[in-house]
Amino acid sequence: MQFRWHQGPSAAQNVGRNTAAIDNVKIDVVPLEEPTEEPTEEPIEEPIEEPIEEPTEEPTGEPTEEPTLTPTPVPVVPKVIAKLNDGSLNAYHLGRPIAIYYSNGQYTIYGIDINTGWGSLALTFTDEDIEAASAEDGPVVIATGQNPYNFRPITVYLLPTGEIQVNTMYWDGKEYIVKWDPADKDLNAVAW
Repeated sequence: MQFRWHQGPSAAQNVGRNTAAIDNVKIDVVPLEEPTEEPTEEPIEEPIEEPIEEPTEEPTGEPTEEPTLTPTPVPVVPKVIAKLNDGSLNAYHLGRPIAIYYSNGQYTIYGIDINTGWGSLALTFTDEDIEAASAEDGPVVIATGQNPYNFRPITVYLLPTGEIQVNTMYWDGKEYIVKWDPADKDLNAVAW
């Protein structure tokens, strides 16, 4: 269909009247001729059935060559795809809610803003705090704080194994838990 519209007096000419400009618009609906496809006369080919050979269980005497399959080597996946190179212990964890740094006997944990990637100080603890804690009977809390961006708690534990563990959460409540041995600072993700 095609629409044609005709407009009467403009809205400026209707000032002071009780009608709007739309009252003076006329729309004609004009049917268009739809293009029709003309039938083509092409010959229809009937399918030709080819004889199907049934497999036999009797040997034919002809040697058959089995394809040799060589195993495809499994690609080596790198341990980490990217690294932030910011000097933090958890630099391999992209999208992390916190950044953990160690310098001169002190650990510093920054909360990370997910929108900008900037961080603000959340808490600190020292090697002396770790030595003063005794985790013989179970995990002991060394320090607590709060992420200043997502307002989730951050808790630092000394584990009976001598490792340090930090528990916090992403903005959506998903856990982020990491631990490391204070002697070598090799951080491992527990829940990431």
